[in-house]
Amino acid sequence: MKLPHRSLRFLAACARTAAALSSTLARYAAPATVCGAPSRRVLCLGDGDLSCSAALADAGIEVTATTLDTRDDLHRKYGEEAAARFDRLGAIGGVDATAPGDLGAAFDRVIFNFPHAPGKQNIRRNRELLHAVCGAAPLAPGGELLVALDGGQGGCAGELPQGQQARREAWNRSWQLDIAAAENGLVVAEATPFEPFYGTRGHRGEGKARAFEPRSAILHALARTGTAAAVSAPSYVFEVQFFSDNADDDEAVCAALARAAGGLAHAVRRADRYERADGRVSHAFEVTLATRDACLPRSKADIVRQTVETEIEALLNVRLRTEKTGRLVSKPLPWPES
Repeated sequence: MKLPHRSLRFLAACARTAAALSSTLARYAAPATVCGAPSRRVLCLGDGDLSCSAALADAGIEVTATTLDTRDDLHRKYGEEAAARFDRLGAIGGVDATAPGDLGAAFDRVIFNFPHAPGKQNIRRNRELLHAVCGAAPLAPGGELLVALDGGQGGCAGELPQGQQARREAWNRSWQLDIAAAENGLVVAEATPFEPFYGTRGHRGEGKARAFEPRSAILHALARTGTAAAVSAPSYVFEVQFFSDNADDDEAVCAALARAAGGLAHAVRRADRYERADGRVSHAFEVTLATRDACLPRSKADIVRQTVETEIEALLNVRLRTEKTGRLVSKPLPWPES
C-alpha cells in the first residue's frame, strides 16, 4: 500500500524522534505500531501518578494521559508534583482502564504499565484485570496495546523456564496474558525487555505511595488477530480414542488428525494402544492445538475438537469410542516447549 506524502512526512518525523531516544522509550515513540500502521494517537491508561505520561510528553510524544483518580485524589495520594503533572498534561481523571468510556477517538497505541489489582499477590484478580483491559482498550485499526509487566507475570513463551514441570508451574503462577489476549481477539505480537525511563511508584489503600523497581520487566505488544503474528499463544490438548484393527500406521493417523484440525494442530502423537478382552483394539492419540497465525480462545479450540471427532471416522474408517467423545479440550496451557 502506497502512503500519501503527508503520512510519509509524519513517519519520518517520528523516526527522527525515536532515534534520539533509547530502548523502551524509543519503542513508545516508534512511528509505526507492531502491525505496521502509523502511530499518531497515543493513550496512557491507569497512569498512577502520571509519571509515565510526563516522561512521554517530555520526549516530545503527544499523549492522552488518564488516571483512575480525580485530581484531588491524585494530590492526596501522590502529592503536589503529581497534581502539577495532571494540570500540565491536561490529564483526564476518573478513567477506569477496564471501562475507559468515550475518550473522543480510538487510539493507535494504548499504553498500560505495571497494573496491579487490589490485594497482595492476588493472581486471579490480576488475570481478570488484564482480561478486562484487553477487551476494553480503544484500539484503532492497526493499533497496538502495550502492556508492561514484571518478569514472569505475563507467562509468555520467552519468559518461561525449560522443562515441562518448571514451565507449567511458572505458567500457573503467572497472570497468563496469552489467555487474556486470545479471549478478546488479540495476539501477543511482541515481547521485549522493558528498560525503566521514569520513576515507578505504586499505591495501596490509604497508605503512602511507594517506589518500586521493575524486575526483569517485559513490554508486550498486543494486536488484533489477523494484523500481526503471535510470538506466544495458549495451547490446548485433547485425546481422540477409537477402535480399529488397521490403525497402526502412526504417521498416517497423525496426518489425518492434523488435517481434520484445519491446520491448528501443533503436534499429534500416539498416547496409547491396547487390545481389549473382547478382541477389539483401542487406539488413543493426543492432539495439541496452538497457532501463531490467529488468536485461539478455548471456545474455538473446542469447536476444532468437535470437528475432528466428527470427521475422523470417515477419514480413517474407524469407530470412535463414544464414551470418550464430547469432552472439552483442556484448560489453556502455555505455548508448547520446542
